[in-house]
Amino acid sequence: MKKRDEAELQEFDLNEVIQDALEIIVPEARRKGVEVSSSNARGAMPVRGDQVQVQQVILNLAMNAIDAMSDCNPAQRECRSIVR
Repeated sequence: MKKRDEAELQEFDLNEVIQDALEIIVPEARRKGVEVSSSNARGAMPVRGDQVQVQQVILNLAMNAIDAMSDCNPAQRECRSIVR
């Protein structure tokens, strides 16, 4: 069994992880009136790390951003991912 603190390092495409994370949060964002969009880097963006941990960080950041917009004008609620 893998220990909780053991990172599983592997090479993966960061663009794909971002897209997967955004697909997970879109229903919650829509429920809160936030538009979600992304602009990925052209081509693959290979990185080495623990894919699950990176995706969890992206999910946490996006959900925090969505939650922080609750007091904003609904017309201004937009969460964008821009990777260059």
